[in-house]
Amino acid sequence: MSRPPAKLFSGVCAQARAAMLNYLSKEHQTSVALFANPREAAELASEIRTHINWENSGLEVLYFPEDPPADIDAARRADRISERLAVLSALLEERRRIILTTPEALLGPCLKHKVFLAQRVRLAAGDALPFSGFVEKLTSELNYDSEALCEHPGQFSVRGGLVDIYPFDADRPYRIDFFGDEIETIRSFDPTSQLSENRIDSITIPAAFDSKHASPKEGAFTAYLPDSVQWILEDPSTLIREHPYRFEKIKQNSSPRSFYQLIEHRRFKQDGLVCICELDTDHELFDGAERIPLATEATENYRFHTDTGQIGSDRFESEQSTRLKFELQINDWAKEGLAIVFVTAGESEENRIIELLAENPVTAKLKPSFLHGTINGGYIYRANEGAQGGTSRSGQDKSYVVITDSEFFGRRQRKISEKRARARPTISHIDQLLDFTELADGDPLVHLQHGVCLFRGLARIDIQGGAKEVISVEFAEDMTIHVPLHESHLLTRYVGLNKAQPKLGKIGGSSWEKTRSAAERATLDYAAEMLNLHAQREQSGGYAFPPDHPWQRDFEAAFPFKETPDQLRAIDAAKEDMEKELPMDRLICGDVGFGKTEVAIRAALKAILAGKQVALLVPTTVLCQQHFNTFLERMAQYPIVVEMVSRFRTAKQNREIIAQLADGRIDIVIGTHRLLSHDVHFNNLGLLVVDE
Repeated sequence: MSRPPAKLFSGVCAQARAAMLNYLSKEHQTSVALFANPREAAELASEIRTHINWENSGLEVLYFPEDPPADIDAARRADRISERLAVLSALLEERRRIILTTPEALLGPCLKHKVFLAQRVRLAAGDALPFSGFVEKLTSELNYDSEALCEHPGQFSVRGGLVDIYPFDADRPYRIDFFGDEIETIRSFDPTSQLSENRIDSITIPAAFDSKHASPKEGAFTAYLPDSVQWILEDPSTLIREHPYRFEKIKQNSSPRSFYQLIEHRRFKQDGLVCICELDTDHELFDGAERIPLATEATENYRFHTDTGQIGSDRFESEQSTRLKFELQINDWAKEGLAIVFVTAGESEENRIIELLAENPVTAKLKPSFLHGTINGGYIYRANEGAQGGTSRSGQDKSYVVITDSEFFGRRQRKISEKRARARPTISHIDQLLDFTELADGDPLVHLQHGVCLFRGLARIDIQGGAKEVISVEFAEDMTIHVPLHESHLLTRYVGLNKAQPKLGKIGGSSWEKTRSAAERATLDYAAEMLNLHAQREQSGGYAFPPDHPWQRDFEAAFPFKETPDQLRAIDAAKEDMEKELPMDRLICGDVGFGKTEVAIRAALKAILAGKQVALLVPTTVLCQQHFNTFLERMAQYPIVVEMVSRFRTAKQNREIIAQLADGRIDIVIGTHRLLSHDVHFNNLGLLVVDE
């Protein structure tokens, strides 16, 4: 069997793979890299994008996932299909790119190239297009779902002459404004607020993978690739062990389902074959290949960590000692002639590293380089004569060491996002609008004027000669009323204290009005009690915390996510409360995952920088451990001691922590109700946070 010219790069550690792939892709229009594990391929795609941003090379990075299995849930299936269609759409345009995938995705079932092209619908402002025929085509041929609101890929909605659609391969939904059978404008819109945004000249709408005329075929993806491809195999032995079916030696001339078949089918094309691996296993695919040994090694091998049995100030001092030893190692690398490169999440981590290196007389004169981004881990590259540039950041044959901020500060490595950024609806906003698409038949609601009712679905009924969308709700005695969509604000979700079915309201009855009046009186009585309590608190006086320390601004800048507007308001309000000479008493409400913990962490840091201690009271031992890990991670680059008191500590350890707390050697303590015991004393408590 004829094979393309091959090269084998050995000695490439896992942390250096992204840099190596970026280097190999520079001189080829199209590269396809095969990995045994789809998660690794997705994470590496994100990491390569970081390298591209540093160099501004313009290389396009695509991750092509495997065909979703039949038992996958609907939401994940839709996401997977959208990612696959987005890659197929991108491949229709000529660009310099690298595609990361698995043998199963490359050679498994895929839409035929001709079918995919034929089922794409291109729309532009000014086009003449039968409105009703277009709407019919979306469901019957392209397999899009008609919904009341268009929020997710694969959905569309119709309101008058407007068609909202979220194409499977798009990053955000679009609003097509028809005037009769002519497209007037096309705009993108926000799936949460449903407000129109930027005007678009044209869009293309692909069909779903499981559309009516689609016929996926094994190996069909290879037809999307150009005549010249650089095939990169990451550790061929692992690939074959994990995907034996895709590496069978088959001689049939059918569509390729095996990599050997694929190489044979493309024998007259200008392909290249490359292997990157840590150990050369001498696989037959690379018999006679040019072998290029590289010298790379993970930086984490030189970063020691503290003993997990240490607690409180003892652990903190041990962490400081191990970091100082790592700084000495960095200085040794510099003496060897290795260029020192730090990769940090942002400027705050960069500034802190510079500050700590300057405090150490051994490293004070170092002049390291800094890059911003997130990578899997640091590595050492030692140039050698046969490396031909190796994994050099800029193609230069120079030795260097890459160190991440996580390695320097001794915290866990940052998780690399593997998901494509898409505009998605924000749940909190949808809840305010009462998302009827999330309701099931029979769910209880509350009507402002008539009381508790049951949701019976959305419908279109003829009213005064025109069709209108309504919400059907059922009351007592099988009475059903239809609420127009524009009056949906009259309906809210029913929230009960138990799972018992609520008593339905009666149309025209007086019981609901009595219930509302009683609830209003009880609310006013409770409000009076709260006002009296707060009046007493304001008279007692409190401690006014100083304005934000420079470390506070650096700490907040290091937050790896974008704060939501509500989160920023809560953070600002908490700080404002802390800076007043009044006792702070603020309630932070929000759903799981909406950033309440970050509000508490920033308030805690503000208290600590003012010389105060912080206590965090939590309801469960598991949550205590989770918060302990989170606070340790976020505070890792500052001289702050974090501890926890819980059943995960021995009785002896808990006693030692309580003693250090009383001495002021612990800054933040996290615990369950054990913190409320009579033997727990603080040296200078300044902030109490109660979770749940």
